[in-house]
Amino acid sequence: MEQNGWGPPAVDLNFLKSGLGVLKLVQMLLSLAGFIVAQITASPYNWEQMQAFGWISLIIFILTLGMFTIFLASWHRSDIVARVNWPLVDFNHSALCTALLSINFILGLV
Repeated sequence: MEQNGWGPPAVDLNFLKSGLGVLKLVQMLLSLAGFIVAQITASPYNWEQMQAFGWISLIIFILTLGMFTIFLASWHRSDIVARVNWPLVDFNHSALCTALLSINFILGLV
């Protein structure tokens, strides 16, 4: 798993099989689906709420893709970022996505 020098990062295939990896994949797929549905629905009816729903879903997708890439490429294990508390970063990411999804839920009700 260690990477020496330059080149592509080592891919942690066990992360894909773990619960966190599966949850991140599902979260990315659902946020991407929410973005696509919001863009399709917002166009004919010109709903501002659905456009905001789509943008929030896209932000969640990008944040989750970043976290997924960090864990899949094992960058969280490198010496450069050894002092980062990764469980806390993941918790804050989940809390932010929960807040954004709550905003999406409210926009969907309006």
